[in-house]
Amino acid sequence: MINNVANVSVVICAMNVENYISSCIESVIKNNPKEIIIVDGKSSDKTLDEAKKYDVKIFCDDGKGLSHARKIGVDNAGGEYILFIGPDNILENDFIKKFVNLLNDWNFDVGSVQTRVKDPKNYWDRGLDTRWQFLMGKPGEISVAGTPSLYKSTCFQDTNFSSDDFGPSDDTQLADDLKARGFKIGLVP
Repeated sequence: MINNVANVSVVICAMNVENYISSCIESVIKNNPKEIIIVDGKSSDKTLDEAKKYDVKIFCDDGKGLSHARKIGVDNAGGEYILFIGPDNILENDFIKKFVNLLNDWNFDVGSVQTRVKDPKNYWDRGLDTRWQFLMGKPGEISVAGTPSLYKSTCFQDTNFSSDDFGPSDDTQLADDLKARGFKIGLVP
């Protein structure tokens, strides 16, 4: 088990999320990772202004899309683990530490977690929360990691992870590549 999360790089790919990027970053900061990397997709709002208020590394994907943004995050990450989260994810305290420990306890190289909608306020929120609650499946091996997802950085050594190869289905193509090379992907509790 790890005692700190100083070996985890958190990558947040963001675009036009000025209203909630600060809450996301603040929740990550409370988890004390090695670094926080923001990859902006050419936001036209104040997303970058909000992100610059924090001690984070900021890069731009030049509007080339999520796959390209993730690659930029990987290329600039220095941690033993890389955690991809969405700008709308709010992490509970010790989330990263627990996630790394679960990944290792379950002997996975890549892991996803079940997510929930915090305080569902309307019909759509309640529907999405119910979907997450009942359809995410049971912990164990899975085919594709969703977001949030935690990768051992070794997954990206010798991988074909490039925005030219991976279009909008980068999660699936990356998972197929990793499984073909013997990496294990799983859903942890």
